[in-house]
Amino acid sequence: MLYYNHMLRLSFFFSLNLVVLFSTIFIGGCIGTDYLQDPVFEPNLEIYTTTSTSALRVSESLSFESVYYDASGKPTPAVVLWNSSDPSIASIDENGLLTGHQPGQVSVRGSVGDLVSPPLLITVVENDNAIANVMIAPGATSLPPGESFLFTVQATSIAGDIVVPTTLEWSSSNNLVATVDSEGRVHAVSEGMAEIVAVADGVSSNPAIVTVESEEKMRMGTFQKNPGTSYEVAGRAYLAADPSEGVQLIFAEDFSSSSGPRLNVYLSKNNRIEAGSLDLGPLQSTTGEQTYQLPAGVGINDFDVVLIHCVPFNVTFGFAEFAK
Repeated sequence: MLYYNHMLRLSFFFSLNLVVLFSTIFIGGCIGTDYLQDPVFEPNLEIYTTTSTSALRVSESLSFESVYYDASGKPTPAVVLWNSSDPSIASIDENGLLTGHQPGQVSVRGSVGDLVSPPLLITVVENDNAIANVMIAPGATSLPPGESFLFTVQATSIAGDIVVPTTLEWSSSNNLVATVDSEGRVHAVSEGMAEIVAVADGVSSNPAIVTVESEEKMRMGTFQKNPGTSYEVAGRAYLAADPSEGVQLIFAEDFSSSSGPRLNVYLSKNNRIEAGSLDLGPLQSTTGEQTYQLPAGVGINDFDVVLIHCVPFNVTFGFAEFAK
């Protein structure tokens, strides 16, 4: 019996220490005082239609739905107030049901408190032969000053059939940045951003974005550790724009980072992960030079901070803020 009790105590001691050791290994990768520091998100409201079309006939209705993301980035129930830019063309009720009254276009928005969603452009048509949608391709382009680019446009009916418009007009929101002629050819004037719109038989397209920037442009930042953490990140980071390669994020040869599980590289407006942050995927290496290609349409000035973030534990190891 003495031998049995002795072995039982040894077994309990060994099991207890094994649990402690296992717990340390399992949760020790990215925790510390920063484990409880959840990323801060900007509240966001997305609205969308329940169908694939952005048009409806007179006397028909189109249902809208919404998703509200709170400060923690989670979908949260909220009372949405709906608005139509011209209720005489199409009115929308408190449930998000839009009803067409006469031919024309309206912008539909939703709001929660002071937060207002981006608008959705909806066309009301009188018959199936009328133009319901006007689309410019591509939706965005980047040009150096002095260069030109030809946009294409397509008008379709509510059934998706191609319609040849009687009139087609082009306009630029900022002629000091980019001008557009009657054929849809854009000429880049000076650095900045302009919205290009095509109007076919009175029906407007969603804007195409033209970004005008120098052929060679670079922004530099220096990594620093996230205050309050024990993790180290150092070295230089660059955002480089090139007409042939687009925008690239480059870590210099002096880059280094502490190791951790599933470290990802993010671009953000601020030194934290937000709803609009861009995930560029896994960190290629904890040391040395490396390059990340940004998606097409993302400009060199769209984000101001690069972050090294431990995804499983919501911990930012460090960040670099790019010079304006």
